[in-house]
Parts: sequence; structure tokens; C-alpha cells
Amino acid sequence: MITYNPLLCLDFYKTCHAEQYPKGLTKMVSYYTPRMSRLSDTDKVTLFGLQAFIQEYLIEAFNDHFFNVPFDSVLKEYTRVLGATIRTKGVGEKRLRELHDLGYLPLQIRAVPEGTRTNIKVPQIEISNTHPNFVWLVNTIETMLSCTMWHTQVSAEVGYRYRKIVNEYAERTCDDSVVRARLLGDFSMRGQESVESATKSAAAFCLSFLNTATVPAILWLEHNYNCDCSKEPVACGALSTEHSVMCSNFAVDGDEVTQILIDKDIIIKAAKETGKIVTVEEHSIIGGLGSAVCDVLCENYPVPVTKIGVMDTFGHSGPAAALLEEFGLCADNIANTVKKVLGK
Repeated sequence: MITYNPLLCLDFYKTCHAEQYPKGLTKMVSYYTPRMSRLSDTDKVTLFGLQAFIQEYLIEAFNDHFFNVPFDSVLKEYTRVLGATIRTKGVGEKRLRELHDLGYLPLQIRAVPEGTRTNIKVPQIEISNTHPNFVWLVNTIETMLSCTMWHTQVSAEVGYRYRKIVNEYAERTCDDSVVRARLLGDFSMRGQESVESATKSAAAFCLSFLNTATVPAILWLEHNYNCDCSKEPVACGALSTEHSVMCSNFAVDGDEVTQILIDKDIIIKAAKETGKIVTVEEHSIIGGLGSAVCDVLCENYPVPVTKIGVMDTFGHSGPAAALLEEFGLCADNIANTVKKVLGK
């Protein structure tokens, strides 16, 4: 969400277009059209995010940082920024004042219903001016619209494609009691570059699935799409633990103490019986199960320990089975490592 005059939320080159339109032009109609796909097997794209754009930018941002701000302050900021950076007056004081005095954006926006998948090169949104003096405004907001919309649309389309795959395999392997919309989850806040991006991406993913770990996505959908998670299934999370919880507990005599939850007795017993230990974990060998076992044995019954896990290297992305193979966490490597330890 922007915190400044939205008429400054655009590309520099657009600031001079108001003076370039033909004199006497009273109507402008522009179309938002997905022009191409970089994926050879994709010929459609999902429209999603328009209502949120209208609410957050065309209503809230314009009200908070333009219409409800004294005009002198609006003009001062506008002319200062453009005068110092591109040496232009932009749309000019007259047009700014006329819009400010009008008190609303004289625009009509028509679009296909949100959630609709349309072919590439088919217009999804039409924008036109409803007042003859504001031809310049139609394409002034295009930068904000394009920048805001593309991310949610990409995430919505990705979610759709995943749901299609899930449905196919669910039909083969699950009965009707399994809710297809719960078979895949979203962790956008673990992979996006900002909270806002993660929120919108997760919300778009929720067009196809109910599961998400991104709490703000629920609030964003409620704010912009008139839903209520307490009354209808908008999206939901899942209870789970994590490394810090599983490896520690707290509160010993009122003092905060970290304790490793590991069965020392069984480790020492195994060391005494075998003389060698092999640990296997789907985790880095540093600071994980292997390290915890080594700590126990160093203090109580030292024996050689061989750790199988992710070595001290950068992580990779890919199919789960391929990654297990890559990091030696497959059955063959585990068996071969154990045989080597045993001298067989």
C-alpha cells in the first residue's frame, strides 16, 4: 500500500502524456490485455486482484493521499518531485486542481469476473473516463494497475495448474472423503520478497486451495472481497511443530533452560552393544540429530559416529525424490554407508 500521492505512482514518461493528447479529445478507452506467456504449454491466464486494486489504490490511497489532503500540499509535493527529477510540471496545476475539486475518480472499469481464465491476447479489463476533461487519467493509473495485478494473476494461475494436477492424482488414489482443496498448502511468507507480496500471492493461491500458512492472506481477502473467515471457508492453516519446539522445552524451577529432548539411555545402550553409530536425518548434519547424538556419546560413551544427511552445502530445489537421491538420503546410499561402517 502506498503512502504518497498515487498520481506519483507511475513511470516518469507518463507524466508528460497529458500534454501530448490531441486537443479536443474527450474520450479514452484502454484495455488491460495479457500479451504473452513464457511457458509454451500456457495459453490462458486467471484474472484476480482487480477488486483489491480498486479498493486499496483507487479508493483508499486516493482518498488518504490526494482527495483528503489540502490541495496546496498535494501541489507542493507533486511539483517538487517532478520538478527536481524530470523538470516537468506533469499534468499541470489546472488538471490537478480540477480532479481534486471533483472529489472522485471519473473512471469506469469493466472486466470479466474475477477468477475467470481467459486466453492470452484477450482483453480482461476495460477502463474509460466518464468526464470529458479527464482523458489523461485513464492511462495515468495503468502503471499501478499492471504492477499490482501481474503478481496475483501469476500466483492464481500457478494455483490453478497445481489444483489440476492434484485433482488428477487424487482421482486415482483417493476416495471422495478426501477434500481436494486441502491437499496442497501455501508458504508464501517463506519465499516472497515482502509481506505484501506474500499476502497477495497466498490469497491468489487460495482460489484453488484452502490450506495456507499465511495469516495476512485471510485479512487481505476479508478486507477486499467482502468475506468472513468466521462464517465461511476462506482459507485455513494447520497445526504443526517446528525444529525449535521439537528440540527444546522450557521452565525449570522458574528459569528458562533449553534441554535437548533426546533419549540418552537408548543411545548409550546402542553404542555399548554395537560400538558404532549411524544417524540418518532429512536435515543438515550440522546442528541436527547427528550432532545431538554425538554430544551424548562424547560425554558418556565415545564411539565412532557416521552422519548421513545434508552435508555442509547450499540447498537445492527440485522434486522430492530427486533431492533425496542428490543428498544421499535414498535407501541404496544408506544401506551402502552402513555396510561400509560395518566393514562389509
